[in-house]
Amino acid sequence: MKNIFSRNNKMEIKSINYRKYIIAFAIMTGAIVLLNVMFRVSPTFSTNYCRTIFASVSKIFGAFWGLFPFSVIEIILYLCAGIVAYCIIRLVVRLIKYHRKSNICFFTYKLKRYLLNLVCIILAALIILTLNDISLYNRLSFSEAAAINTSARSTEELIKVFEILRNDINENASKVNRNEDGIFTISDTDISKDTPIAMSTLKEDYPFMPNYYPRPKKILSSKLMSHTRLQGIYSPYTLEANYNNDMPDAEKLHTACHELAHLAGFIHEDEANFIGYLACVKSDNPEFVYSGSLSIISYFLPELRRNVSNERYVELVKSIDINARKDMIFIDEYWSRFDTKVAKVSGKINNAFIISNGDKEGERRYSMVVDLVLAHYLE
Repeated sequence: MKNIFSRNNKMEIKSINYRKYIIAFAIMTGAIVLLNVMFRVSPTFSTNYCRTIFASVSKIFGAFWGLFPFSVIEIILYLCAGIVAYCIIRLVVRLIKYHRKSNICFFTYKLKRYLLNLVCIILAALIILTLNDISLYNRLSFSEAAAINTSARSTEELIKVFEILRNDINENASKVNRNEDGIFTISDTDISKDTPIAMSTLKEDYPFMPNYYPRPKKILSSKLMSHTRLQGIYSPYTLEANYNNDMPDAEKLHTACHELAHLAGFIHEDEANFIGYLACVKSDNPEFVYSGSLSIISYFLPELRRNVSNERYVELVKSIDINARKDMIFIDEYWSRFDTKVAKVSGKINNAFIISNGDKEGERRYSMVVDLVLAHYLE
């Protein structure tokens, strides 16, 4: 039996068809390079692709994966991690158990097969990433499509728009549900059902926006997600919008709309922030208006601090409803608990990924939503 096992191993070792792998690697690598060049060189090509192919694929796959109440990409990641761990353990056990020369050769053979297949999977993943994520970075921007002029604004104009946001917050702060500590909690709003409805209303004012959105999904391991300081994730592999369900409720509605904005084809973070805000304030639901306004005013406060005196800044902050200020403090305290090395590494990775796609602003892009909101109200 041992001799037969050894002969079978030798026959298996000879069965690797390296030529097929080389051809597959060459084709997939060529596709990745060609697609990246086309998307990065031609904004027209990127825009047409996003408005036709990506829009159709997003709608089809979004509807299909939307049939599942949980985040499919999260489950896939767990399965992939389990499969990789299983393969590694199996190889190590085989090497320890069968340490003769013939079986070491068999171990080497299996390792090569695993690595070759892994390279195929990685290249396929890069193709999908290129088609469903990188393609969106060089398309016609939302501000260009909506003819929004984001020119420099004065301090007076900054204060004027801040007051608009503050008034929306103050008007709705007393209309939303609060817990015994006075902190905002979502009551009758169903995030998975109501956010797609809120997003679909944008087509009335912006005809280039889609009229269908899948339901956003909460991440099961949201507490773990908070350690990376992520509020939401857009999955280019399953075309799902995912949000952190452990973060404060005041951020959830705007975050869900933000992630759905990526599915609408707008990948830049400032534009996703802006689109999510527009969907929230256009809603008749005070919880949406409150969440959107509170999320955006947090980007205005640092701008005000840099442009007005300390006395004026304190005066403006105090003009915000006291309950809303409690929510803002609660949000700051929540995220400060996760100001760790893991969060810093996660931030650096996210920043590097954004920059690698041609967006030199990196994570600063999030705060550039201020320019869009200013232009929206002042024009």
